[in-house]
Amino acid sequence: MEQQCFSQADEQEPRCLVCGAEAHGIHFQVNSCRACAAFFRRAIEGGECRYKCRRAQNNCDVSKDATHPCRRCRYERCKQVGMAITPTSHIRTCRHDNSHTTGTPASRPKLSSDRLASYPNQPAEVVFEGQKLNFKAENIIGQIKEVLYDSKPSNPAFKLAGVRLTPMQSLIQAYSTMVPGGPKNIELLTVMDTRILNFFQLMTKRIAVWMMACQEFAELPMEDKWKIYVNFWPHMFSVERAARTIEFLGVDAPPNIILLNDTVAIDILNYDFVVPNMPLNKQKGVRELFKAHDEAIASHLIAPMKALNITTPEVVYLCIQLMWTIHKVKGLSESTYETASRILDQTEHEIHNYYVADMRMENYASRLAKIVKLMSESDSLYRQRKDASLTGDLFGIFSSDLHESELNGRD
Repeated sequence: MEQQCFSQADEQEPRCLVCGAEAHGIHFQVNSCRACAAFFRRAIEGGECRYKCRRAQNNCDVSKDATHPCRRCRYERCKQVGMAITPTSHIRTCRHDNSHTTGTPASRPKLSSDRLASYPNQPAEVVFEGQKLNFKAENIIGQIKEVLYDSKPSNPAFKLAGVRLTPMQSLIQAYSTMVPGGPKNIELLTVMDTRILNFFQLMTKRIAVWMMACQEFAELPMEDKWKIYVNFWPHMFSVERAARTIEFLGVDAPPNIILLNDTVAIDILNYDFVVPNMPLNKQKGVRELFKAHDEAIASHLIAPMKALNITTPEVVYLCIQLMWTIHKVKGLSESTYETASRILDQTEHEIHNYYVADMRMENYASRLAKIVKLMSESDSLYRQRKDASLTGDLFGIFSSDLHESELNGRD
Protein backbone atom coordinates (compact mmCIF):
# COMPACT_ATOMS: atom_id res chain seq x y z
CA MET A 1 0.00 0.00 0.00
CA GLU A 2 1.34 3.40 -0.96
CA GLN A 3 2.36 5.49 2.04
CA GLN A 4 0.61 8.81 2.52
CA CYS A 5 2.32 11.69 4.30
CA PHE A 6 0.67 13.75 6.99
CA SER A 7 3.51 15.76 8.49
CA GLN A 8 3.15 17.07 12.01
CA ALA A 9 6.39 18.98 11.99
CA ASP A 10 4.88 22.35 11.11
CA GLU A 11 1.45 21.87 12.65
CA GLN A 12 0.50 23.47 15.93
CA GLU A 13 -2.17 20.83 16.63
CA PRO A 14 -1.45 17.08 16.49
CA ARG A 15 -2.77 15.39 13.35
CA CYS A 16 -4.46 12.02 12.94
CA LEU A 17 -1.84 9.62 11.61
CA VAL A 18 -4.46 7.78 9.59
CA CYS A 19 -6.23 10.53 7.65
CA GLY A 20 -4.43 13.77 8.55
CA ALA A 21 -7.40 15.42 10.27
CA GLU A 22 -7.03 17.11 13.64
CA ALA A 23 -6.33 14.46 16.28
CA HIS A 24 -8.45 14.10 19.40
CA GLY A 25 -6.02 12.18 21.56
CA ILE A 26 -4.32 8.81 21.66
CA HIS A 27 -6.59 6.00 20.47
CA PHE A 28 -5.32 2.45 20.17
CA GLN A 29 -1.81 3.75 20.97
CA VAL A 30 -1.56 6.45 18.28
CA ASN A 31 -2.78 10.01 17.77
CA SER A 32 -5.95 9.81 15.73
CA CYS A 33 -9.26 11.52 15.14
CA ARG A 34 -12.42 10.07 16.61
CA ALA A 35 -13.71 8.97 13.21
CA CYS A 36 -10.68 6.82 12.45
CA ALA A 37 -10.61 5.44 16.01
CA ALA A 38 -14.29 4.50 15.72
CA PHE A 39 -13.68 2.92 12.31
CA PHE A 40 -10.81 0.81 13.66
CA ARG A 41 -12.91 -0.23 16.66
CA ARG A 42 -15.75 -1.40 14.37
CA ALA A 43 -13.30 -3.25 12.13
CA ILE A 44 -11.77 -5.12 15.07
CA GLU A 45 -15.13 -5.87 16.67
CA GLY A 46 -16.17 -7.56 13.42
CA GLY A 47 -13.40 -10.12 13.79
CA GLU A 48 -10.85 -10.78 11.06
CA CYS A 49 -11.09 -7.88 8.65
CA ARG A 50 -13.40 -8.86 5.79
CA TYR A 51 -13.04 -5.68 3.76
CA LYS A 52 -11.78 -5.80 0.19
CA CYS A 53 -10.11 -3.01 -1.73
CA ARG A 54 -12.67 -1.56 -4.11
CA ARG A 55 -10.01 -1.08 -6.81
CA ALA A 56 -8.04 -4.23 -5.91
CA GLN A 57 -4.85 -2.13 -5.85
CA ASN A 58 -4.50 -1.56 -2.08
CA ASN A 59 -3.30 2.02 -2.48
CA CYS A 60 -6.49 4.07 -2.26
CA ASP A 61 -6.55 7.61 -0.87
CA VAL A 62 -7.78 7.51 2.73
CA SER A 63 -6.98 11.10 3.66
CA LYS A 64 -9.57 13.36 5.25
CA ASP A 65 -10.31 14.85 1.82
CA ALA A 66 -11.17 11.51 0.22
CA THR A 67 -14.82 10.89 -0.69
CA HIS A 68 -16.04 7.53 0.63
CA PRO A 69 -12.56 6.17 1.40
CA CYS A 70 -11.89 2.49 0.72
CA ARG A 71 -12.45 0.57 3.95
CA ARG A 72 -9.78 -2.03 3.26
CA CYS A 73 -7.10 0.59 2.60
CA ARG A 74 -8.25 2.62 5.58
CA TYR A 75 -7.97 -0.46 7.81
CA GLU A 76 -4.49 -1.23 6.46
CA ARG A 77 -3.50 2.37 7.06
CA CYS A 78 -4.67 2.08 10.68
CA LYS A 79 -2.43 -0.94 11.18
CA GLN A 80 0.44 0.69 9.30
CA VAL A 81 0.59 3.66 11.68
CA GLY A 82 0.53 1.37 14.70
CA MET A 83 -3.12 1.03 15.77
CA ALA A 84 -3.44 -2.28 17.58
CA ILE A 85 -5.38 -4.19 20.18
CA THR A 86 -2.65 -5.33 22.54
CA PRO A 87 -2.60 -6.81 26.05
CA THR A 88 -2.69 -3.22 27.27
CA SER A 89 -5.52 -1.89 25.09
CA HIS A 90 -9.08 -2.95 24.59
CA ILE A 91 -12.29 -2.15 22.71
CA ARG A 92 -13.93 0.33 25.01
CA THR A 93 -17.68 -0.14 25.42
CA CYS A 94 -18.36 2.20 28.35
CA ARG A 95 -17.38 5.69 29.37
CA HIS A 96 -14.71 4.83 31.94
CA ASP A 97 -13.45 1.25 31.87
CA ASN A 98 -9.81 0.63 32.64
CA SER A 99 -9.87 -3.07 31.78
CA HIS A 100 -7.56 -2.39 28.84
CA THR A 101 -4.66 -2.55 31.25
CA THR A 102 -5.32 -5.89 32.88
CA GLY A 103 -7.31 -7.86 30.35
CA THR A 104 -10.39 -9.95 31.03
CA PRO A 105 -10.36 -12.72 33.63
CA ALA A 106 -10.64 -15.32 30.87
CA SER A 107 -7.61 -14.06 28.97
CA ARG A 108 -5.38 -13.07 31.91
CA PRO A 109 -2.32 -15.27 32.46
CA LYS A 110 -2.56 -17.61 35.43
CA LEU A 111 -0.31 -17.55 38.47
CA SER A 112 1.04 -21.04 39.04
CA SER A 113 2.83 -22.33 42.13
CA ASP A 114 3.58 -25.83 40.83
CA ARG A 115 7.33 -25.32 41.23
CA LEU A 116 7.50 -23.03 44.22
CA ALA A 117 11.17 -23.45 45.05
CA SER A 118 12.75 -24.14 41.67
CA TYR A 119 14.15 -22.21 38.75
CA PRO A 120 14.86 -23.36 35.21
CA ASN A 121 18.09 -25.33 35.22
CA GLN A 122 20.42 -22.69 33.81
CA PRO A 123 23.89 -21.55 34.84
CA ALA A 124 24.13 -18.54 37.13
CA GLU A 125 26.14 -15.66 35.67
CA VAL A 126 25.99 -13.60 38.86
CA VAL A 127 28.35 -15.17 41.37
CA PHE A 128 29.54 -14.51 44.92
CA GLU A 129 33.30 -14.44 45.09
CA GLY A 130 35.82 -12.54 47.16
CA GLN A 131 33.04 -11.43 49.55
CA LYS A 132 31.37 -9.61 46.66
CA LEU A 133 28.42 -10.22 44.32
CA ASN A 134 29.89 -10.09 40.85
CA PHE A 135 27.36 -8.98 38.22
CA LYS A 136 30.09 -8.54 35.59
CA ALA A 137 29.13 -4.88 35.61
CA GLU A 138 31.62 -3.86 32.93
CA ASN A 139 30.00 -6.30 30.47
CA ILE A 140 26.55 -4.91 31.29
CA ILE A 141 27.74 -1.33 30.85
CA GLY A 142 29.39 -2.21 27.54
CA GLN A 143 26.15 -3.67 26.16
CA ILE A 144 24.13 -0.65 27.26
CA LYS A 145 26.57 1.82 25.73
CA GLU A 146 26.56 -0.17 22.49
CA VAL A 147 22.81 0.49 22.25
CA LEU A 148 23.19 4.17 23.14
CA TYR A 149 26.05 4.89 20.72
CA ASP A 150 23.65 4.84 17.76
CA SER A 151 22.10 8.12 16.68
CA LYS A 152 19.01 6.58 15.09
CA PRO A 153 15.83 5.60 16.94
CA SER A 154 15.52 1.92 17.83
CA ASN A 155 12.09 1.46 16.23
CA PRO A 156 12.37 3.03 12.73
CA ALA A 157 9.53 0.82 11.50
CA PHE A 158 7.10 3.10 13.34
CA LYS A 159 8.38 6.19 11.52
CA LEU A 160 6.38 6.62 8.34
CA ALA A 161 7.41 8.75 5.39
CA GLY A 162 6.75 12.38 6.23
CA VAL A 163 5.49 11.64 9.76
CA ARG A 164 7.64 12.09 12.83
CA LEU A 165 5.94 10.49 15.78
CA THR A 166 5.91 12.40 19.04
CA PRO A 167 8.10 11.08 21.87
CA MET A 168 5.04 9.74 23.67
CA GLN A 169 3.73 7.97 20.56
CA SER A 170 7.12 6.39 19.89
CA LEU A 171 7.58 5.29 23.48
CA ILE A 172 4.08 3.82 23.75
CA GLN A 173 4.87 1.71 20.70
CA ALA A 174 8.22 0.66 22.15
CA TYR A 175 6.66 -0.18 25.52
CA SER A 176 4.06 -2.44 23.92
CA THR A 177 6.81 -4.52 22.26
CA MET A 178 9.24 -4.50 25.18
CA VAL A 179 8.28 -8.02 26.33
CA PRO A 180 8.49 -10.49 23.43
CA GLY A 181 5.33 -12.56 23.08
CA GLY A 182 3.29 -10.55 25.57
CA PRO A 183 1.76 -11.93 28.79
CA LYS A 184 2.66 -15.48 29.80
CA ASN A 185 1.67 -17.94 32.52
CA ILE A 186 3.60 -16.95 35.59
CA GLU A 187 5.22 -19.20 38.21
CA LEU A 188 5.25 -18.06 41.84
CA LEU A 189 8.58 -18.76 43.55
CA THR A 190 9.69 -18.64 47.17
CA VAL A 191 13.44 -18.48 46.63
CA MET A 192 15.39 -15.70 44.94
CA ASP A 193 18.87 -16.78 43.90
CA THR A 194 21.51 -15.49 41.54
CA ARG A 195 19.88 -17.05 38.48
CA ILE A 196 17.01 -14.58 38.69
CA LEU A 197 19.50 -11.74 38.89
CA ASN A 198 20.57 -12.61 35.34
CA PHE A 199 17.39 -10.87 34.17
CA PHE A 200 18.91 -7.66 35.43
CA GLN A 201 21.33 -7.61 32.50
CA LEU A 202 18.52 -8.14 30.00
CA MET A 203 16.30 -5.52 31.60
CA THR A 204 18.94 -2.79 31.70
CA LYS A 205 19.50 -3.31 27.99
CA ARG A 206 15.76 -3.29 27.31
CA ILE A 207 15.51 0.08 29.03
CA ALA A 208 18.25 1.49 26.77
CA VAL A 209 16.43 0.20 23.67
CA TRP A 210 13.17 1.70 24.93
CA MET A 211 14.80 5.10 25.50
CA MET A 212 16.36 5.01 22.04
CA ALA A 213 12.87 4.68 20.52
CA CYS A 214 12.55 8.40 21.25
CA GLN A 215 14.24 10.13 18.34
CA GLU A 216 14.95 13.25 20.36
CA PHE A 217 16.91 11.14 22.85
CA ALA A 218 18.69 9.12 20.16
CA GLU A 219 20.00 12.34 18.59
CA LEU A 220 21.57 13.65 21.82
CA PRO A 221 25.35 13.59 22.34
CA MET A 222 26.50 10.24 23.72
CA GLU A 223 27.77 11.81 26.94
CA ASP A 224 24.35 13.31 27.62
CA LYS A 225 22.56 10.07 26.77
CA TRP A 226 24.67 8.14 29.23
CA LYS A 227 24.08 10.63 32.06
CA ILE A 228 20.32 10.59 31.46
CA TYR A 229 20.33 6.79 31.30
CA VAL A 230 22.19 6.44 34.60
CA ASN A 231 19.77 8.88 36.24
CA PHE A 232 16.70 7.11 34.84
CA TRP A 233 17.17 3.33 34.60
CA PRO A 234 16.51 2.45 38.30
CA HIS A 235 13.14 4.24 38.11
CA MET A 236 12.14 2.58 34.86
CA PHE A 237 13.14 -0.81 36.25
CA SER A 238 10.79 -0.50 39.25
CA VAL A 239 7.89 1.16 37.41
CA GLU A 240 7.98 -1.24 34.45
CA ARG A 241 8.11 -4.37 36.65
CA ALA A 242 5.21 -3.08 38.78
CA ALA A 243 3.16 -2.18 35.69
CA ARG A 244 3.89 -5.54 34.01
CA THR A 245 2.81 -7.33 37.17
CA ILE A 246 -0.58 -5.62 36.94
CA GLU A 247 -0.75 -6.20 33.17
CA PHE A 248 0.10 -9.90 33.43
CA LEU A 249 -1.66 -10.84 36.69
CA GLY A 250 -4.42 -8.25 37.00
CA VAL A 251 -5.50 -5.92 39.77
CA ASP A 252 -6.81 -8.72 41.97
CA ALA A 253 -3.39 -10.28 42.60
CA PRO A 254 -1.93 -9.37 46.04
CA PRO A 255 0.26 -6.22 45.95
CA ASN A 256 3.14 -8.18 47.44
CA ILE A 257 3.45 -10.30 44.27
CA ILE A 258 5.86 -8.83 41.71
CA LEU A 259 7.34 -10.10 38.48
CA LEU A 260 11.04 -10.84 38.68
CA ASN A 261 11.33 -11.58 34.97
CA ASP A 262 8.82 -12.35 32.21
CA THR A 263 7.87 -15.80 33.49
CA VAL A 264 8.31 -15.88 37.27
CA ALA A 265 7.04 -13.81 40.19
CA ILE A 266 7.80 -13.76 43.89
CA ASP A 267 6.07 -12.78 47.10
CA ILE A 268 8.29 -9.82 47.87
CA LEU A 269 7.38 -9.98 51.57
CA ASN A 270 8.06 -13.68 52.01
CA TYR A 271 11.02 -15.20 50.20
CA ASP A 272 14.47 -16.59 50.89
CA PHE A 273 17.60 -15.10 49.33
CA VAL A 274 19.99 -17.89 48.41
CA VAL A 275 23.45 -17.41 46.92
CA PRO A 276 25.93 -20.28 46.52
CA ASN A 277 29.15 -19.75 48.49
CA MET A 278 27.64 -16.91 50.53
CA PRO A 279 27.50 -17.66 54.27
CA LEU A 280 23.99 -18.20 55.60
CA ASN A 281 24.23 -15.26 58.01
CA LYS A 282 25.10 -12.95 55.11
CA GLN A 283 22.18 -14.28 53.04
CA LYS A 284 19.83 -13.48 55.91
CA GLY A 285 21.55 -10.12 56.34
CA VAL A 286 20.87 -9.18 52.72
CA ARG A 287 17.23 -10.15 53.13
CA GLU A 288 16.88 -7.97 56.24
CA LEU A 289 18.68 -5.03 54.60
CA PHE A 290 16.15 -4.87 51.77
CA LYS A 291 13.06 -5.76 53.80
CA ALA A 292 11.88 -2.15 54.22
CA HIS A 293 12.53 -1.50 50.53
CA ASP A 294 10.50 -4.55 49.52
CA GLU A 295 7.60 -3.51 51.76
CA ALA A 296 7.68 -0.04 50.17
CA ILE A 297 7.48 -1.50 46.66
CA ALA A 298 4.31 -3.35 47.63
CA SER A 299 2.60 -0.54 49.53
CA HIS A 300 3.84 2.62 47.77
CA LEU A 301 4.21 1.53 44.15
CA ILE A 302 2.27 -1.61 43.23
CA ALA A 303 -0.76 -0.95 45.46
CA PRO A 304 -1.43 2.62 44.24
CA MET A 305 -0.89 1.58 40.61
CA LYS A 306 -3.46 -1.19 41.09
CA ALA A 307 -5.89 1.20 42.76
CA LEU A 308 -5.66 3.40 39.67
CA ASN A 309 -5.76 0.39 37.31
CA ILE A 310 -3.04 2.33 35.53
CA THR A 311 -3.12 2.28 31.72
CA THR A 312 -0.26 1.96 29.25
CA PRO A 313 -0.31 5.65 28.19
CA GLU A 314 -0.21 6.60 31.87
CA VAL A 315 2.74 4.28 32.55
CA VAL A 316 4.60 5.75 29.58
CA TYR A 317 3.69 9.29 30.67
CA LEU A 318 5.12 8.52 34.12
CA CYS A 319 8.31 7.10 32.61
CA ILE A 320 8.72 10.11 30.31
CA GLN A 321 8.42 12.42 33.31
CA LEU A 322 11.07 10.42 35.16
CA MET A 323 13.31 10.22 32.10
CA TRP A 324 13.23 13.87 31.09
CA THR A 325 13.11 15.55 34.52
CA ILE A 326 16.84 16.23 34.34
CA HIS A 327 17.31 19.63 35.98
CA LYS A 328 19.37 17.96 38.74
CA VAL A 329 21.58 16.07 36.29
CA LYS A 330 24.77 18.08 36.05
CA GLY A 331 26.95 18.68 33.02
CA LEU A 332 24.40 18.29 30.21
CA SER A 333 24.48 20.58 27.20
CA GLU A 334 22.12 23.54 27.19
CA SER A 335 20.31 22.17 24.14
CA THR A 336 19.61 18.92 26.02
CA TYR A 337 17.93 20.79 28.88
CA GLU A 338 15.86 22.69 26.29
CA THR A 339 14.88 19.45 24.55
CA ALA A 340 13.78 17.97 27.88
CA SER A 341 11.62 21.00 28.68
CA ARG A 342 10.00 20.86 25.25
CA ILE A 343 9.24 17.14 25.53
CA LEU A 344 7.74 17.50 29.00
CA ASP A 345 5.46 20.30 27.78
CA GLN A 346 4.39 18.29 24.74
CA THR A 347 3.67 15.21 26.85
CA GLU A 348 1.45 17.25 29.18
CA HIS A 349 -0.59 18.26 26.14
CA GLU A 350 -0.87 14.66 24.95
CA ILE A 351 -1.90 13.22 28.31
CA HIS A 352 -4.60 15.92 28.46
CA ASN A 353 -5.90 14.78 25.07
CA TYR A 354 -5.77 11.18 26.21
CA TYR A 355 -7.89 11.84 29.30
CA VAL A 356 -10.42 14.10 27.61
CA ALA A 357 -10.81 12.37 24.25
CA ASP A 358 -9.95 8.73 24.89
CA MET A 359 -10.90 8.15 28.53
CA ARG A 360 -13.61 10.84 28.35
CA MET A 361 -12.65 12.39 31.66
CA GLU A 362 -13.26 16.11 31.90
CA ASN A 363 -11.97 16.27 35.48
CA TYR A 364 -8.83 14.19 35.68
CA ALA A 365 -6.75 16.37 38.03
CA SER A 366 -7.03 13.98 40.98
CA ARG A 367 -6.03 10.95 38.91
CA LEU A 368 -3.07 12.74 37.34
CA ALA A 369 -1.93 13.95 40.77
CA LYS A 370 -1.80 10.34 41.98
CA ILE A 371 0.31 9.36 38.98
CA VAL A 372 2.67 12.28 39.53
CA LYS A 373 3.00 11.21 43.17
CA LEU A 374 4.41 7.91 41.92
CA MET A 375 7.45 9.89 40.76
CA SER A 376 8.35 10.79 44.34
CA GLU A 377 7.63 7.22 45.46
CA SER A 378 10.01 5.92 42.78
CA ASP A 379 12.68 8.34 43.97
CA SER A 380 12.21 7.19 47.57
CA LEU A 381 12.59 3.56 46.50
CA TYR A 382 15.80 4.42 44.68
CA ARG A 383 17.18 6.09 47.82
CA GLN A 384 16.20 3.12 49.97
CA ARG A 385 17.93 0.70 47.60
CA LYS A 386 21.06 2.80 47.54
CA ASP A 387 21.13 3.23 51.32
CA ALA A 388 20.67 -0.53 51.84
CA SER A 389 23.57 -1.25 49.49
CA LEU A 390 25.82 1.28 51.25
CA THR A 391 24.88 -0.15 54.65
CA GLY A 392 25.62 -3.67 53.46
CA ASP A 393 29.05 -2.60 52.26
CA LEU A 394 29.79 -0.55 55.38
CA PHE A 395 29.01 -3.41 57.78
CA GLY A 396 30.59 -6.11 55.68
CA ILE A 397 27.32 -7.90 54.90
CA PHE A 398 27.75 -7.73 51.15
CA SER A 399 29.02 -5.55 48.33
CA SER A 400 28.82 -5.81 44.56
CA ASP A 401 30.72 -4.64 41.52
CA LEU A 402 27.45 -3.14 40.26
CA HIS A 403 27.13 -0.70 43.16
CA GLU A 404 30.74 0.34 42.68
CA SER A 405 30.37 0.91 38.93
CA GLU A 406 29.43 4.03 36.96
CA LEU A 407 26.01 2.47 36.37
CA ASN A 408 25.14 3.24 39.99
CA GLY A 409 25.66 6.95 39.45
CA ARG A 410 26.68 9.52 42.02
CA ASP A 411 24.56 11.96 44.03
